[in-house]
Amino acid sequence: MAVKPLEKPRSSSLYLKIALVILLIAVGFAFERIYRKNASEHKQVLGTQTDIKNEIHRFGKDVVDRSLDQANRSITSAFGEAGGYISSTASKSAEIIGDFVFDSTLGNIIKQIDRLPEKQKEDVKKAICQ
Repeated sequence: MAVKPLEKPRSSSLYLKIALVILLIAVGFAFERIYRKNASEHKQVLGTQTDIKNEIHRFGKDVVDRSLDQANRSITSAFGEAGGYISSTASKSAEIIGDFVFDSTLGNIIKQIDRLPEKQKEDVKKAICQ
């Protein structure tokens, strides 16, 4: 009868399987490190994008505020000039209307009084002065 060895010779397929498992674990660790590195870079890029958006928002707000302030000053100036023009036009209109009323009413009365004889003129003057 043949003597059997206590240990069986190991086959190369077992070594290949162990090497494959170790390789898979190493690849997993490598992918994890790459993923973490990319994730941190994405956070920095997103943070940079957020900073840029904040700067754009702040710049836009400054531009809008300055534009509104300038528009407000222009409107105030325009209203001031329009008010001055309206006031001067109203004053001139009132003066012209007053002259017209005087000329058309009292002017005609004075002309009629001038046409009266001297005695009646004196009587009218005395009546007006009392």
